[in-house]
Amino acid sequence: MNDLSLPALLGLSLLFFLPSLTHATQSEKIEFLYADFQEVQSIANNEGKPYLAFFSANWCMPWQWMEQHTLADPTIVQFTNDHFLATKIDIDQQSGKQLQQKLEVGAIPTLLIFDPDGVLLERVESAIEAPELLHILRKYQHHRAEATYALSASERLITTPKPTIAITRPALMPLTTISIPTAAAPVRASAPQAQIEATAPPKAAAIYSIQIGAYSNYENAQTIVNKLKLELQTPVKLVTEERSGNAIFKIFVGHFNSMNAAKNYQVNLKRQSISGFVKKIYI
Repeated sequence: MNDLSLPALLGLSLLFFLPSLTHATQSEKIEFLYADFQEVQSIANNEGKPYLAFFSANWCMPWQWMEQHTLADPTIVQFTNDHFLATKIDIDQQSGKQLQQKLEVGAIPTLLIFDPDGVLLERVESAIEAPELLHILRKYQHHRAEATYALSASERLITTPKPTIAITRPALMPLTTISIPTAAAPVRASAPQAQIEATAPPKAAAIYSIQIGAYSNYENAQTIVNKLKLELQTPVKLVTEERSGNAIFKIFVGHFNSMNAAKNYQVNLKRQSISGFVKKIYI
């Protein structure tokens, strides 16, 4: 029997290790289920796992960014594969378009999080970074809503509750007249009381704008703002909000006095592969 040469031995070793190397590469990505949405829901129910539905489109720049950065983050990959099922829904496909209309998804990207029984837990209508997504996922990793009676798959989708988003601002002070009595010092008994009129702060102006993203890192958000200003030659505003004690930086493009004007510009942005949704904001 001839002895195997060193190259031959190395070749055999590679054959033995190749499957494990392939598995390691696959585990570095989120294990999306490429199946019908109803089937994904059935699998989640059987396994008792909550599931994620990412509404996407190949032309959407925020989705491309989120897929390349947020969903490629090793912590997000491991946490998602350990605790959730996940599926991607392409709205340019007929089935995806129908599901988008049925679940009233108005912006791309949108993430919907369901419990194992098909109850909607969270709706995220923008591209977000890994730390914010991880914060959201941790809230629902073991979540199963208590149901009082059984629902079919189609009934669960139809009756799924929608979270409401409210934009609030400080209440405006009314215009009032405050009477301040004069001191009781015997200067002039007949002196009239002073009248001081308090004027309300100026009312914030309401405009319509297109939100195209939300980020937890200021430098990343500002970089995108600067890039959009150069490409679009239109006002781009960075708005800071607080969520669960953390700062969130939202990017708004354009200032419009009417909803229709904002929607027309939204269509123009979509032609440039920039997706977003119209929001009423105050400046």
